[in-house]
Amino acid sequence: ACRRLREQLAGAAVSAAGGAAGGMNGADDPITAAAASGVAEALCREGVAAEACGDLPSSAQALTALLSNYSPMAAAAGGPKHVVDAAARDEVDAYIALARAQRCAGNVAGAAEAVGLALATAQRAGTGKLLEGTATAAFGEFYGSLWIAPRALDSYERAISLFAEAGSSPDVAKCAMEMGTLHFRRGDTASALKCLEEALSVSVRAGLGSTEADVTCRIGAIHAAQGDHLQA
Repeated sequence: ACRRLREQLAGAAVSAAGGAAGGMNGADDPITAAAASGVAEALCREGVAAEACGDLPSSAQALTALLSNYSPMAAAAGGPKHVVDAAARDEVDAYIALARAQRCAGNVAGAAEAVGLALATAQRAGTGKLLEGTATAAFGEFYGSLWIAPRALDSYERAISLFAEAGSSPDVAKCAMEMGTLHFRRGDTASALKCLEEALSVSVRAGLGSTEADVTCRIGAIHAAQGDHLQA
């Protein structure tokens, strides 16, 4: 499935690039601009798809090519609000995917730069707390992967505040769940259970069945690790 998806995206990129080559009549040519936008969209999708499929070198290559030469948000400037907002989300998602690819490839500095640019882009976009929360949570993921637990927990806590303000219960629950896992890995079972119970409460209230099941399993695992098999 991953291979088929990426082949389709590669075909879209080739098609868009052909359009760009055929329309090079000036920097302001609308045909050229549209074709360049198509290339950027294909690169963005290829980079995100490659990261999800585990092909980190291809992901980093595609996203670096995209973000070094093209800004979806800048290209959408002056357009309808929903178009600008979507472009900002695309750019932030691309930076976050690049950060994950760089981190998994061992390029910590590159990952830190990418996640920092994701947050800066989200703040500059001014599209609301949801996008800023997404980028802030990415910092939590980044620090957690490096086992810098205090910074990871602080990032997730700030992300929860942003997501709560944006009214995004699924993201609040996910961040609380990640905080619980971090606390457990640190040996603080009381804080771990507190965070996981909060995640469970949010999940139940919002009707998030799959998240509720995931959180419940994590709570059970903690009780089992403590030897409380009946509670588990």
